[in-house]
Amino acid sequence: MRTALLRALAGAVGFTMALLAPGCSASSQNQSAKVQAGAAAVTPSWPCALGAPTISSTIPNDSPLTDQPTLNCFAWQEFIALNWAAQAGQRGVADPKATPAQFGTPNATAPTVWETYKADTEVMLPGAATPKGWNDPPPAPSCSSGGTSAAALAAKPGTRVLSMASAFGDFSLDQTNQASGQWLADQNGNLVWYEIKLNQDEFNTIVNNQFYNATTQQTAASTGKNPAGSSLAYQVQLPSGCLQGNCPNNGSPVTGAIELKAAWRILTNSNQYGRYLTSQAVLVNNGVCTNATMGLVGLHIIHKTVTQPQFIWATFEQVDNVAPASPATFSASSCQCQTAIPAMCFKTPPGSTVYQNCLASQGQGQMCTANTPPPYNTVSAGCGAYPIQVTRNRPISNNSTDPVVATNTAAQQLITNTNANSVFQYYQLVDVLWSGSPQDSYTNPMGQPGPTTPLSMSGATPDPSALPVANTTMETYVQTLTCLSCHVGAQTAGGTYASDFSFILGDAQAPGLAAARARRRRSLPKGLVKLKH
Repeated sequence: MRTALLRALAGAVGFTMALLAPGCSASSQNQSAKVQAGAAAVTPSWPCALGAPTISSTIPNDSPLTDQPTLNCFAWQEFIALNWAAQAGQRGVADPKATPAQFGTPNATAPTVWETYKADTEVMLPGAATPKGWNDPPPAPSCSSGGTSAAALAAKPGTRVLSMASAFGDFSLDQTNQASGQWLADQNGNLVWYEIKLNQDEFNTIVNNQFYNATTQQTAASTGKNPAGSSLAYQVQLPSGCLQGNCPNNGSPVTGAIELKAAWRILTNSNQYGRYLTSQAVLVNNGVCTNATMGLVGLHIIHKTVTQPQFIWATFEQVDNVAPASPATFSASSCQCQTAIPAMCFKTPPGSTVYQNCLASQGQGQMCTANTPPPYNTVSAGCGAYPIQVTRNRPISNNSTDPVVATNTAAQQLITNTNANSVFQYYQLVDVLWSGSPQDSYTNPMGQPGPTTPLSMSGATPDPSALPVANTTMETYVQTLTCLSCHVGAQTAGGTYASDFSFILGDAQAPGLAAARARRRRSLPKGLVKLKH
């Protein structure tokens, strides 16, 4: 496998060769490698032996080697390519006129490539309706009230819509809650909003095989036969990306399935815009629409490839999220148990006063316990959002085995060498999860049932039990777990059968229903963790 990939590397676009670089010292942990005006550019030192990133719009189809340093570089190449400016009118296509010097220009009006991908709610529709074409714009939200500026923005095709209740009237959405069920708010007390996207390769697989239909999907998974047609896929499986010479049946290179989950905060000060990927969005709360400038604070990228059938799981954050950043978006320099949480906000009223960001056992005036989840999952007038004190449980790796800090430093230098004002210099890779002994669970022949959950976590690297990979904006309260801890249990819409680590497939609707059922919350397997308030 490695030999074939090395041969393929010569024809792989967007990768350059680099010598194995020495690890960076502790002094290199500064979060921004910004080059000051007039200063000489610093040549990046990449820890990966192959696949050093470039400022390129080409999304890598697979990693040239399967080791941690190479996959860290692979993740950064994905991040750069996915955040390239998108071509107008073409979803998921990079603008060929955009130059590397324009990469990450603050306040850019053009969306990035990944932002134009389909949202999950555009694919899994009420009554198993056929999704609209890939390039069709998303539907406008239904706003019963709101300001004129929000209404004007909502009327523009392609406007980002983030919903606390229901963006399009039929789907029961939950875009202010994490997988563990809780919400997160920044130090201004504003909620973080989430969205899920998928690329065209995944979209085509779902649409061409009618996996947007819960009945078709479940029948294929349980019988090994697709009732929509004998020539269609009989396995509820997503496509794998591959490099030239390493594709199944000597096929052409393909990108494979990519899913993204993004976390956005409301930016209240225009001085912040130069440090964030920004987006103008309509926020929907029970039909009331408001508009806001949003800043990207977290991004999960998962990519299925031939060498990693259990997906490559990369996660990024904005560098100001938590300490040692100062000021930090989600951490106060000093936090004490002072503000009481109303008793009515608890499912079972507590026997004594419980304070925000503190355990029930803590008294007034004590120091906060970081990453304490709020005791209620739904924000309302009486139980509002409040600033959550967040810390990173496991520091970003800075060793020769998993040289994430050194890779971040090199990537930030590469970006600032190209565009000293790029907002993407203010992002960092948290880590990449992959398998050292990958296992493809989809081995069932036609006519035999597909795999059931949980799928295999074989060879998960870094070791999930010792070195969990977590994003402080998306797994705030469960940082002892990894993405795989939840995704191994992802099921088809009818349950029992695996949906190839994807929760999107589980959102498929049954035909003939007048209205959509409530979307199942993307949640952790029952009993996996007990949250304390």
